[in-house]
Amino acid sequence: AEAYALNYPPRVFDGAGQGAQMVPLVRCGSGRAVLETVKPADDGDGVIVRLFEAHATRGAVALTLSDAVIAVDRVGLLEEGGTALEMKHGRVDLPLRPYEIVTLRLRL
Repeated sequence: AEAYALNYPPRVFDGAGQGAQMVPLVRCGSGRAVLETVKPADDGDGVIVRLFEAHATRGAVALTLSDAVIAVDRVGLLEEGGTALEMKHGRVDLPLRPYEIVTLRLRL
């Protein structure tokens, strides 16, 4: 974790102005998965979140989503296709295999 933080420091953008409270779009409830990328979708349809399993383990991780997210699709690395994931109370449980890379499209 320290090496990752050293080599890839977070880039923070002030998009809300002074005094505004920022709510995370997505949070991961497990230290096994690393949220690598959050970016606008290439086709302009939603936000892309890319994460990977970092500890050679298998199992589900819980993603907590902001109230702005109305649907989540699991898409390919090129942001194509998609399988709808079930969202319950602002949460998605995502099964991960060792070192698996997952790309999600969040629809706002």
